[in-house]
Amino acid sequence: MARPFSNRVTYGDAIVSRFTEIGISKSSRLTSGLQAQHVVFVKATVTVEKAEHGYDDAATRISKLDVVRDKTILALADKVPGAGLGERASPFARYSKYPPTKLVGLPYAAQTNRGPLALTEIRKANPAKEIAALCDDGEKQNEAVNDALGGPHGTARDAQ
Repeated sequence: MARPFSNRVTYGDAIVSRFTEIGISKSSRLTSGLQAQHVVFVKATVTVEKAEHGYDDAATRISKLDVVRDKTILALADKVPGAGLGERASPFARYSKYPPTKLVGLPYAAQTNRGPLALTEIRKANPAKEIAALCDDGEKQNEAVNDALGGPHGTARDAQ
């Protein structure tokens, strides 16, 4: 069973320090080879940990942006039927092949591709100002998620 990286660094540190404690010369082939490999491993571990922190930060940022975007889509789903632009049972049926709850459940990039299509179609129905404002908000939020994901993800054709 593999040890987590931090445990391996600690274990390596302990082995290297024991060489001195038990009187094994740092210049012996056994210790110098292990020490050199341990230094390489520690540097690589630091690099991996930085990459993991960067990934975690990006994932947290995207998740927070997506929560806001999902709230906007669900708010639209509540408003569209009341404005006569859709039915309560399936508010986005005229605008998207995805119902709102399915749309907000899509992976980030898939929702980034498909969400704008629904917003564009709703906009074409000349909605009231409140709904148009939600469409504006949704487009801005979608762009923020897209930017956080690193740019364009797929094409409009992929989204259909």
